[in-house]
Amino acid sequence: MRNMNIGRSVKILLALVVAVLGPGLMAAKADTVWTLNDVDFNRPGYGTNAASGTITFNSTFTGLDAWDVTVTGTNTQANAVYENGTGGGYLDPSDTGVDLYDSGFAQYLDLVFASALTNSGGTVDLSVSGTLACPGCGTLVSGTLSTDPVATPEAGSLSLLACGLFGLGLLFVKRRVVLN
Repeated sequence: MRNMNIGRSVKILLALVVAVLGPGLMAAKADTVWTLNDVDFNRPGYGTNAASGTITFNSTFTGLDAWDVTVTGTNTQANAVYENGTGGGYLDPSDTGVDLYDSGFAQYLDLVFASALTNSGGTVDLSVSGTLACPGCGTLVSGTLSTDPVATPEAGSLSLLACGLFGLGLLFVKRRVVLN
């Protein structure tokens, strides 16, 4: 009879460990939201534009999860709103930029990164070479992307927590058996 109670107690304890650690393990796979800062375009003779908004990358930086970017200014040909669901967007295969476009491929925005993006936070410059807002193709004057670090628990600390909880549970079960 005691062996059945010990087995049941261990199962309950394991279920509690999974319930406690489960959300933490899921948090380790958070998306990263990058914000456009001071992104300005110029097309001599036509005017200037500014881009603002956010781009959300999946946790492994292999694709885009969401984007909401607006380009406005005096070069009206380049004015556009880029949102997921009303157009398209993809991360360049070389991971050096993002291309956003409307549903008819008439408007597009190419953002080229000066360095690689990560989920560790910080600011990344946009490359003047290759960053465009088209049609009307205004070229980049200046701009950056920035993000806060994504808080993710380390796998080692989660394992240590799990072992500690499991050990306390076994101690509790052992003490309960000795008392009975």
